Amino acid sequence: MPARLARLCLLVGALSGGSAPAQEAGVRLSPVRGPDTAIPAEQAEAYLAGAQPMQAFLSQTAGEGPVPVPDSGPMQATRANPGRPVRAMIDEADLRPAAPSRRPAVQELPAPALAGTPYQASVTRLFPGPIYAPYRAVGLLVFTASDGRDYWCHAALIERAILLTAGHCVFQGGSGSDRGFNTTGYFYPGYSAAEVGSRRFGRCRVTLWATTEGWYRHGILNRGEDIGLALCDRVEGARWTYVNNWLPGERLGYLGFCYSGCRQGYQLLTQPFYEPGASGGGEMHLSRHLAIAGQPVPGAAGAVGRDLVFGSLSGPGGGGAPQLAATGLPEDGGQAVVVAVTSWALTGAEGGGIRGASALSGADGADFAALYNAMCRASRRVHGTASCRPLR
Repeated sequence: MPARLARLCLLVGALSGGSAPAQEAGVRLSPVRGPDTAIPAEQAEAYLAGAQPMQAFLSQTAGEGPVPVPDSGPMQATRANPGRPVRAMIDEADLRPAAPSRRPAVQELPAPALAGTPYQASVTRLFPGPIYAPYRAVGLLVFTASDGRDYWCHAALIERAILLTAGHCVFQGGSGSDRGFNTTGYFYPGYSAAEVGSRRFGRCRVTLWATTEGWYRHGILNRGEDIGLALCDRVEGARWTYVNNWLPGERLGYLGFCYSGCRQGYQLLTQPFYEPGASGGGEMHLSRHLAIAGQPVPGAAGAVGRDLVFGSLSGPGGGGAPQLAATGLPEDGGQAVVVAVTSWALTGAEGGGIRGASALSGADGADFAALYNAMCRASRRVHGTASCRPLR
């Protein structure tokens, strides 16, 4: 894919006052919208409860044809930040073990969803919940899409105020118009349904959306372009009040992310996600699976996966969930970094357990570093130069 993918598409969603900002080279900005796009605090619960999971499917018969998968080369990644310790900040009663009957068990993969494929996975419920780093940097992204309906996806903090998600969670892919961006949205870090009415870590309002030029123009799944970013405002409504009025990543931490060489041939990955079919979608689960780059897409004759392909029990709404890979042993300085975001699922019974994730380094040369740097510049203008570090 030519370097035009470095051209980015951004939308200002709810920055206060003023006229449209000047256009930057390679960046598309919308006119600034006033604060009336924000949802009043008293409507937050209804907004969250009424959202439906955003879905993205790839037909098993609509393959794009065999595609060579480029070698990824050595992985380059940023460092994570665990945020502020929580043990001194909370009532230890919140961490008391649940009764044995409430402890999660490994869920067996439904047969024959993955029969005859190399894709296997196991899923457990995160216990005691996303209280600690790195999982509290992951949460639900709830938004009003361009069709006027409310949906939810996943998102993860990769800087103090920058969220990583899927492109289809921020923009109606392929429309090629700024009207395809979400109109408003909120991020709920470390979300737990047990916290209804009193969110542990509150929420932050999204003020800016971004996606790749490929997703903006083409909107094709299984091509490494389904990647999006969002910019958060300060946290509000947190029951643990030490988080309020801070950028979410300042207190909760953020994940490191890969920006080059993210597509390795085989990777053992962990995906934090919310499963509608378990716990009503209200609690975080962890899927551990083998992801394989460049494999034939099951059930799609002649189609080769340009993304990472893996088995998963995640259902509708899995889009945007971070795929975490370990870069080495902790004692050697290794860490879990985001290498991809969940993008699509196969339709039909044969592919019911197959998922794909867009790698941040892209399958066709998408330049995530340029996408991130554009969002970082916006973050530094709004939140100050300490809010993020540009990639060199």
